[in-house]
Amino acid sequence: MSHPQPPVDRVNHGTLRHADTQVIERHEPKYPGPTDRTHGFEHHDVDSDFSHPHFWHGFNYGHHVGVLRIGFHPFFLLGVPYFYDDGIYYQRADAGYREVYPPLGAVVPDLPDGAIEIQVGALTYYYGGGAFYLRRYDGFIIVAAPMGVTVPDPPPGAALVTVNGSVAYQFNGISFRPIFVNGVTQYVTYRP
Repeated sequence: MSHPQPPVDRVNHGTLRHADTQVIERHEPKYPGPTDRTHGFEHHDVDSDFSHPHFWHGFNYGHHVGVLRIGFHPFFLLGVPYFYDDGIYYQRADAGYREVYPPLGAVVPDLPDGAIEIQVGALTYYYGGGAFYLRRYDGFIIVAAPMGVTVPDPPPGAALVTVNGSVAYQFNGISFRPIFVNGVTQYVTYRP
């Protein structure tokens, strides 16, 4: 007879996952076999970001698309054309567009959905889609990442690396080191 497992308190679970991860019970034998009567449940961590509602979580550097979604924002930066769509930036490519890193100095009319505020001294930064923005009179400008700030997630598309024996994520020249804050993994910006 199998017994349901109690829910796992994710905030105090002690993994490098976030508090918003879920535990899924699998209703199949733990040790299947014709004479094995021991049944149990296996817990598998499933990152809830898998179906995250923010469009920019689908960022995939170099990914090619044939057409852009309706409502994209075209702009030029140093004479080069870019196209912005809710946190993802594109440039023209063969028969379509390819995803590129958020370009420093780009000005867009709106922040990506889900962007968060980060106060650094007298400045209010906004973080979304792996980019840091400051408000301007004509929208929001992408600026260099402030060092030593904490964000809830590494940028989508960040590469997992080892820096001085520690795990970090790198994205567009910036490293994000995982730390625990009240039992939840957060990420601090730094330059290795």
